[in-house]
Amino acid sequence: MKRSIRVMLLVLAVAVVGGILLSGCGSSSSSSSSSPVVSGTTTTTYSGTLYMASGADTLGPGGHIGVFSVTIDPSNTTNPIQVDANSVNKIQLFGTPGNMTAPMIHDVRFGVNSDGTTNYNKIYYSGMMSVGTATTVVPIGYVDMTNYPITTTHNSTIDFDNTATGPFSNGMDTIAYALSQIAPNEFGTGTRIDYCASGMNANYYFPMSMSFPAYIDAIPVANLDGRHLVKGTDFKRTYIGQIDDAMNLSLWTGVTTTITTQDGTVLPLNALGVPPLAFIHGASSPDGTKIYMSTNQMAGLTEANNTAGNLRAYMINASKLVSGGVTTNDVLAKNISIAVASSNSTTLGDLEGTIAYRASFTPNGQYILQSGSDRLIILKASDLTEYVDSSGTGANPSGASAAKTTAIASGLGAGTFGGIEVHDVIATPDSRYAILSLRYYTDALHASGGIKNSGVQLYDIANKTFIGKVATTCGLCHASSPAADGNSRDTCGLISHLTVTTH
Repeated sequence: MKRSIRVMLLVLAVAVVGGILLSGCGSSSSSSSSSPVVSGTTTTTYSGTLYMASGADTLGPGGHIGVFSVTIDPSNTTNPIQVDANSVNKIQLFGTPGNMTAPMIHDVRFGVNSDGTTNYNKIYYSGMMSVGTATTVVPIGYVDMTNYPITTTHNSTIDFDNTATGPFSNGMDTIAYALSQIAPNEFGTGTRIDYCASGMNANYYFPMSMSFPAYIDAIPVANLDGRHLVKGTDFKRTYIGQIDDAMNLSLWTGVTTTITTQDGTVLPLNALGVPPLAFIHGASSPDGTKIYMSTNQMAGLTEANNTAGNLRAYMINASKLVSGGVTTNDVLAKNISIAVASSNSTTLGDLEGTIAYRASFTPNGQYILQSGSDRLIILKASDLTEYVDSSGTGANPSGASAAKTTAIASGLGAGTFGGIEVHDVIATPDSRYAILSLRYYTDALHASGGIKNSGVQLYDIANKTFIGKVATTCGLCHASSPAADGNSRDTCGLISHLTVTTH
């Protein structure tokens, strides 16, 4: 009995002490309910890796993907993106520095697993151009990142598809050739242009071409096994003119002329657009069922008139790109008149204005982030209307006017040249912020064929404002001085593998 009494007394003692402690917590809670207590501020940061496709320079036209370890803190309003200069690496896809036969790579895209999740062990790529006019194929394939930094490249090839004839009175029969004549600083002389953007799902890779007429290919990922890909046998091709025809956008009323592509495909003259459609870029929806595409309406393609015009945007059923026969019902949304303003006008022999480059969806599927050379445009994925429009006046959810998208907070301003060019934009994993892939110039550097540097910058999607300065990426390895390197790498495609941390 005595032992039982001692146990009971111990239990009672614990209960009393516990009651006092609980009373203390309860008192604090009660006090909180009657007089609010300011809690600590919650912040979100991001850490991981950015992968940036390289462009041309005097040491060789690309051939690698830059790898940058970063931490991103949006609360740091001066330098929100910190790049670890000691961890910079690269994935060498082709050749070596100094090898002028290395292809240029602008398109990079992570693979997709069978369950729809991102496969960070595979980076798909497609070539934009090869040096000179003798090469008639571009590389296309993927790199195995399983044992990074040891990587294995699985490279296939695909033919250029230049038109045999075209509407230019001066004999320019491909937009690539036309651009090489009116914008030699950007595109070289006599070069051929091909892929720069893409979409992706578990079964298909959808590279998009900047050729003329522009097109999108649906390539089974299983066919990217080192073979030379043959149109109609290994993949399906859809021209932007076929999509326009499906939407009854044949604006050349009464004109029945056709054009024949290099591969023998006969297209209505509207495949060239009215005005001519320059480039095609885009991305796939997070679930891989939809493909977004954008293109520029060109006012003309002559040295005297080389200004990019309005943007057209389309949302297409991905399955019909695989099977072919796009109809009106397969165009899920469109915005064929996104008005954009011309940027700095120069006499440097460059394509001027707001040019539609690469794009991506936010992971939540709500927005499409569209780079536009001298500005960022954000479209609502539901109907392709503008959330942050070309003039920066779109309304945010609270009804306030948007921040000017051209006011890139870098100290250099914005412009096609003599400032900053936006070539890609991606979202953080939580869809809260956008990361821009930027090239920045001075007129003098661009006139000499060079750029000042490449980097990344942060943008707050909800508040429609840029945060802080541009963080240098490519310039960490490549000198910015023309005397040292001719020019720094001009980046384009951007992908990321980031972890979100809430503090």
